[in-house]
Amino acid sequence: MTLFVVLYNSLLYWPNLSLISSIGRLGYLGVPFLFSLSGFVLYWNYSPSDSYVNSFKKRISYIYPIHACVIILFVITRFILKLDFGVNNRNILGAVYDLILIRDWFIPRNFINSSWNSVSWAISCLLFYYLIAPILFKYIYKIILIQKLINTLIAMWLVQLALSFILQYKSNALVEFISHNPLWHLIEFVMGATLAKLFLINHDNYIPALHKILSFEMIIFVIFMPLSIYLYFVPQVYQIATTISLIALPGILSLISFFVLHDIYNIDSFLKKDIFIKLGSASLPLYITQILFLNIFVNLINHIIIIQHIIIPMEQVHYYGFIFTILFILFITTVSLFMHNYFVVPCQRCANYILNKYLPHSIIILLK
Repeated sequence: MTLFVVLYNSLLYWPNLSLISSIGRLGYLGVPFLFSLSGFVLYWNYSPSDSYVNSFKKRISYIYPIHACVIILFVITRFILKLDFGVNNRNILGAVYDLILIRDWFIPRNFINSSWNSVSWAISCLLFYYLIAPILFKYIYKIILIQKLINTLIAMWLVQLALSFILQYKSNALVEFISHNPLWHLIEFVMGATLAKLFLINHDNYIPALHKILSFEMIIFVIFMPLSIYLYFVPQVYQIATTISLIALPGILSLISFFVLHDIYNIDSFLKKDIFIKLGSASLPLYITQILFLNIFVNLINHIIIIQHIIIPMEQVHYYGFIFTILFILFITTVSLFMHNYFVVPCQRCANYILNKYLPHSIIILLK
């Protein structure tokens, strides 16, 4: 799913074939999938006896080192290497807000007037969910009438979907702030956690029935049929990513259920091949570094075109865009696999060691 997000962002930099552009427009679905899957996995491994501090340290040590490294590299490439990122309003204040991962919690982007790693808003949301997850999960854990919780979430989803349709016709600044705020996407995280609870408490009755009716073809239909209707009837100028993600949310939850059922019943799948497992492990560096390396890649391509005096005919520009897209996906995937093995994992161990040894005891007591 992260590769779909990469494709979605790469379309902003060069034209592409119509088929690739159509697929890329749905690449934003990788973000609600990330939030829902995070909610599912965190609740699946949740225990009321878990230490708030230890669980938070484990999660922050995984996402923060590479996030901080990317922000620093952005500043270096912009001010020292003088690479042109096509955005001149990036400043140190924006880098600080990006670095501490609170940029989209309560500060509208146009107030800061800068955004370094534009995809870090999703990491900012994850940090917010990590902070509130123990409190939220305690409430979900105590709920006995699961049907009441499901009905409440469905009602909230419908209300939010209606609000999203209204937002389509509001100012871009308002849409930008609301659509990147963690509270707006909380429904995706909570529904993922609720799905995990449903699997855990109703294992014998729920899972066999779901296994009989849930097929990959059905999931494709649930995701793409409502999206096709939306994309057909709503003019493109009014289409926004948050509406697309909310429409696809039932399908995303079905897809997560499909993967979980395959694991429970030990069904062989191409997704269990080593290459896909490795790609899944490298999804975090792939997501966080994509904008940095996309900017570097674009600067490199432009430099080659200028030095070699290459003139691309207008009628071939979409084919060159397709080639650039394939080359970039291969490049960023290779880099991400390398970074996961030789940067993310060692940094996680180092961060865990530092947090365990030097985090003041008073802060631990306060957090508890």
